[in-house]
Amino acid sequence: MIVNEREGVALAKLLKISRLQADETGRRIAELEAARRKTDVTLGQLADAVSSEEAAAKASEIVGFTHLAGFLAGATQKRAALEATKTQIGAQIEIARGELDDLFTEAKKLEHLVERARLAVERRERRTEAGLMSDAAIARFVRKSGR
Repeated sequence: MIVNEREGVALAKLLKISRLQADETGRRIAELEAARRKTDVTLGQLADAVSSEEAAAKASEIVGFTHLAGFLAGATQKRAALEATKTQIGAQIEIARGELDDLFTEAKKLEHLVERARLAVERRERRTEAGLMSDAAIARFVRKSGR
């Protein structure tokens, strides 16, 4: 694999972009998980409201029960909507986690390529330096031997 400095710089930039994308995906996952927690809290509040309405309906007998029926119908719809939202958020989280795994895999590949590029540059520099040292040694030998 022939790698020059420009290719190494390009690989380093790709690695930086990959890391930025991974960070952004991680933030998106955190936001989605916060939204899911908020949905769970809202579901809990809805359950508490249903319990309160049931208790109030029992206390006010017949009038309360007709009011309770309408409230329960609305609560059922709201619960279904919240559960659907929670399911959608869960699916988005799973997709984002898959993307994050892919980004980490890509970042590892790029890190490996960057390291190989760095090692190739170092080897090339050592060979050049060794060649210069050999040329200097030959010139010194020629001067000492008088040829």
